[in-house]
Amino acid sequence: MNKTHLVDCPFCKGTLEVDAGSGKVVNKWEGGRKDKPAGERFSEAVQKLEEGKKKRDEFFSSAAERLKEKKKKTDDLFGEQLKKVKEEGLEGPPERPFDFD
Repeated sequence: MNKTHLVDCPFCKGTLEVDAGSGKVVNKWEGGRKDKPAGERFSEAVQKLEEGKKKRDEFFSSAAERLKEKKKKTDDLFGEQLKKVKEEGLEGPPERPFDFD
């Protein structure tokens, strides 16, 4: 079994697991969490979740508004074309490509 050493980086506060025989890094853990207490990290995580929820709510509400506007626009266009057809009358069914022969 290979022997490994755990090395703490003073700059990034990360930890490296180094194989003693080959000198290669076997595993690494991100640092930076040692400076803050757990309660502060938890409150930051909750704050990020709340911000994400607000962003999602804003996105979906704006998407719903865009969908309503698009529906209104298409309904208006359909109403205009229906009115035009009622005024001009129908000439009969449209020509089919098979009738061209």
